[in-house]
Amino acid sequence: MTIDSLVRRLVALKNIIPAVLLLGSLSLALAPQAQSQILFNIHQFTTGALVVTLSGTLIGPPPDEVSRLVLLSGDPQVPWVLQNLDVNPEGGVGGVTFVSLLATGDEDGSAVTFNGSTDFVSGASASSNTHTLSLSGMFAPSGITTFSLYWGDPRFGSSVLQSRGPAETGGMSAVVPEPSTYAAILGLAALGVTIVRRHHRLGLSPNNPTVKFISS
Repeated sequence: MTIDSLVRRLVALKNIIPAVLLLGSLSLALAPQAQSQILFNIHQFTTGALVVTLSGTLIGPPPDEVSRLVLLSGDPQVPWVLQNLDVNPEGGVGGVTFVSLLATGDEDGSAVTFNGSTDFVSGASASSNTHTLSLSGMFAPSGITTFSLYWGDPRFGSSVLQSRGPAETGGMSAVVPEPSTYAAILGLAALGVTIVRRHHRLGLSPNNPTVKFISS
């Protein structure tokens, strides 16, 4: 490698690094930010009980079943058998109260359904009440790894994913970024790669007039 080509590479690199850093900053600034979706906090999850709190704001277009929130596990389990169906739970979403909580399970996974007295509305906030369900059945909680909270029931129609988290005592869910967020970041990253490659080729080109040497 000649001194001329080495200097050209260094000059090109000096210009590229700020450009890449700028694109990275733009990708974070321009990417759509995840909204305050409904989150869940699991206080207890054993063979005998599930204790969970909901919080946050309901987002998304109305699904097919607008009066349901479903805490769903995709891990197939032996169906849960309820010892006590909670038909008078406290709390709700916005001005819509929960009228029952139901735990079920089949080959599509185990689920807890929060049934509202009427339709839930996007933008409404969940009350921070703690809900307790007594469970029985031949299943091991350790076999259920993840819970996903949906507005609507994805097993029977359209739904809107709110959050996802570990199915364990102390587990807390996290907001799920929208697909457009990933698209924005990946698009700007691809643009950055293109700029780097183009500058790299120009830096190696013998006809590049960016760096000139004047011999004495």
